[in-house]
Amino acid sequence: MNYLNSKTFCASAWFSIRNDNVEQLTPCCAIDINLTEFTGMATYDLDMGYENWHNSEYMQYLRQKLDSGIMPKECHRCHKAEQNNLQSIRLSSNKTIANYHSNDLKESWMGAYFYDKNNFESETIVSVDSMISNFCNYECVMCNPLDSSKIKSSWNKDKDIPIINNLIESDKRYSESSISLTKNKNAISHYQEILNKYPISFLHLRGGEPFIDNELLKLINSLSVKRKNNIRILFNTNCSVDLTEKIKQLNDFKDVIIVASLDAVGEHSEYIRKHSSWHTIEKNITKALLETDALFRVHCTVHALNYFNLNELENWCSQYNIPMTYEFVTYPDFLSLASVPHNELVTASKNVTNEGLSNRILQESNYDSVLNAKLKEYITYLDSKNKSSLNEILVKKGTEVPSFIKAI
Repeated sequence: MNYLNSKTFCASAWFSIRNDNVEQLTPCCAIDINLTEFTGMATYDLDMGYENWHNSEYMQYLRQKLDSGIMPKECHRCHKAEQNNLQSIRLSSNKTIANYHSNDLKESWMGAYFYDKNNFESETIVSVDSMISNFCNYECVMCNPLDSSKIKSSWNKDKDIPIINNLIESDKRYSESSISLTKNKNAISHYQEILNKYPISFLHLRGGEPFIDNELLKLINSLSVKRKNNIRILFNTNCSVDLTEKIKQLNDFKDVIIVASLDAVGEHSEYIRKHSSWHTIEKNITKALLETDALFRVHCTVHALNYFNLNELENWCSQYNIPMTYEFVTYPDFLSLASVPHNELVTASKNVTNEGLSNRILQESNYDSVLNAKLKEYITYLDSKNKSSLNEILVKKGTEVPSFIKAI
């Protein structure tokens, strides 16, 4: 068996556990279990027990498939990223979970772990990717009520607006008043049980916005100093708070990793991430870069409202020497690049510095006029909720405005 096959080995499939906003268990954020060819039960949630999931037939199938050198269909996001020489979740997780920066994982603790192994069962969990609430202070255009309490409140008020009503009707979970993730007791219990039972060395925390979630911060601080000394901790954050202050409170952890969720710069960023202030975001990041030892990365979500200005964010990250990773929106589908005419994707791709990203933008070119019409309707809704329309913002900054925005 070639467990550490460099082309397809995924440490997350063996040693990581993630719960999402509806308590579904997965090994990572990139997997799309709906696409699996496995014919048995592949979907598990917290109520079914994480131990039943961890060595389920499906998880052993997934590990075996990756061992064979084949990237299964549910792993298409990582596969596409790697085809274009972009950093995939698989590659970053391998190094993070191994706590080893060489590409030869045999030299890490995994070499000894797999030395005389002859099955596809995993005896341990070392990485936790946890969400205990959707408590958030932003309404990002590509987000949803399950990931943002602010959006849940806003959509409840706007549920009679056709485009919002259609989004709610597309997934009944969005409208169920019983969903209150701001105090998800199942997820909190799950988090505590995993931390108590396994030698966790990597802790990934999400929201909502984790740095404004006092319940989550209390859980983190309840760990002993000895445990913290052996854990690398990562936060996905919108950078709306004083990062320097928060990071200094985490000094006992082995490493603090900040993944800043950014999609654009300036007023364009403020439009995409409603209630945000670019001045505040920039100040919080640059101050933390100067005053802390935290490791920084920018994660950019690529969609129909920012694909044409990605070079501006690239330049900003380059200025501060911050590496970037990317994901492409698939839901809501009208925010995907399938809503954008092919010629406009070609033009935008030429402005992007990262060749792999440029290629990925072109790969997403599968224009759908129905989605384009829905996108226009959504932009009209967003314009009505903001001080300035997207068209006005782009004209003001001298950006060539895409035709579907200009037409509104």
